[in-house]
Amino acid sequence: MRKLWMFVGLLAVNPELAFMTRELKAVIAAEENAVNQDEVYSRRALAEGYPGMGRLFHAVALSEFIQSENHKAALGVIGGRLRRVVLDPVRVSGTLENIGRAAAAESRMRLMLGSEGLERVRRSLQDVVYQAFVFSRAAGLEHEKLLAWGVGGVGDWDYYLSRISGKILLVRRGENSPGPVGFTDDYFLIR
Repeated sequence: MRKLWMFVGLLAVNPELAFMTRELKAVIAAEENAVNQDEVYSRRALAEGYPGMGRLFHAVALSEFIQSENHKAALGVIGGRLRRVVLDPVRVSGTLENIGRAAAAESRMRLMLGSEGLERVRRSLQDVVYQAFVFSRAAGLEHEKLLAWGVGGVGDWDYYLSRISGKILLVRRGENSPGPVGFTDDYFLIR
């Protein structure tokens, strides 16, 4: 109990720490909801006969999960604790509409991690938090681009996911894994 009061006192004294804690909790909740949404959309795409889109939604969901875990670790580093995240209900339509919804959610997530907030975190010298936000912003931009391809552009690709940053690499089906790029140990094939 004493540690909790010490942490609450720290937040009152350090507005940057309070800001980072708030931001991390909001981003974690958004990412957990994105994981849930993208998995539901993945199953829907597979059921509608879009296996490439189903795999893409699954890859994006796994990437969001890695981002969420990075942010939880960063929250722990600065002494914050996260209560259980309540998942919002997922509105499911056809795959084409779901693509639009997922892209819009990625755009909202990117706005949550705006440049001003990122700069504020950078200035606070909390490297772990800053790196987690940088990875997350980069992944969000990447997800938006991948989702913009839509149903037509995702059929012939394998998706490799970074265990550390959540970055998704695309490799044409039947070609070598991303080993030649030098990322063999970091990336895994998404099935």
